Amino acid sequence: MELEVIKTDKQYRTRLFAAYAICIVVISLAIGLGVRPFRAYMDRLAFPALMNVSEIVVMCAMFVFVGPACYLIVIGRRIISSQRMPYPGQKVIHDTRVITGKRAVLRGRLLLFLGIFGICIALAGAARSHYLIERFRHFNPFENWKKGSRIAWSNERPPSAATATRR
Repeated sequence: MELEVIKTDKQYRTRLFAAYAICIVVISLAIGLGVRPFRAYMDRLAFPALMNVSEIVVMCAMFVFVGPACYLIVIGRRIISSQRMPYPGQKVIHDTRVITGKRAVLRGRLLLFLGIFGICIALAGAARSHYLIERFRHFNPFENWKKGSRIAWSNERPPSAATATRR
């Protein structure tokens, strides 16, 4: 029994890891430079508008997972149709032994089901988030609260118990 091994594509590995590094830097910069202005924007909104923006943010966060899930579905289908993992023409980042037959089809189905499960989780999370936000859309549970006590990381702190007893 001869083992077939697909050799590493070093240029592909370099480009892939460079793309990962660029994504991490861009996401870090977006978070680092965007959180403070976004929080200031959210503080200025009236409650109904705040609920709308919150819903959009949560939906975008949920649907980020749909892209990788679709990728898993595509890769799983290619593996199932070729009955080979990695499928013909697929580039690899390290030397990889080729798996064929039932084991490859089983792994392809696993990738396919993981992709479908990821999409289902994203849709369920979006639906549940919409349901929870919709429950608060028509009344403001924070209307009688002090501004500082509504936001966990606010600079305004409510008086502590020790300070309250001294007064």
